[in-house]
Amino acid sequence: MIGLSRGVLVFFLAGMFGIAYLDYSTGKDLAVWGLYLIPVGIASWMGGIRAGALLSVVSCVLMFVIGIYGGNMFASTGYFLLGILNRLVALFLLTWLASYLYRRQMLESTLKSYEECMDYLHVSPSKEADPAANDPVATSGPVQVNTPSDQGR
Repeated sequence: MIGLSRGVLVFFLAGMFGIAYLDYSTGKDLAVWGLYLIPVGIASWMGGIRAGALLSVVSCVLMFVIGIYGGNMFASTGYFLLGILNRLVALFLLTWLASYLYRRQMLESTLKSYEECMDYLHVSPSKEADPAANDPVATSGPVQVNTPSDQGR
């Protein structure tokens, strides 16, 4: 589905509703939207881009609803919607970054374990990949040929 089990997804959604309740109870005097970064970042790390994007959209919907019913600090509705859009972009960027870093970490650990396995087996990955590397003639360098005209010099 989205890379997270249902129990973990329910846990993150419950946390987001808790943050929404905190945001509603503080009113327009204190913006706590930064707390949404925690579940979105962790979900993106654990579940990938789809999970992070889903929780980003859910958090922005919650921020919108809280802003409508609990009040917001913006002068007009247009500024309020622009603020929600900016927060959505920030959450999407966090989603992309967290999932990218997770994929990169997994790739590096996979390559490291591959190299450790090759070292354990005493096999050089470069020689395994290049069959010409095992040929002594191909690796010895240029061949010197003595012709009869070279012997007179």
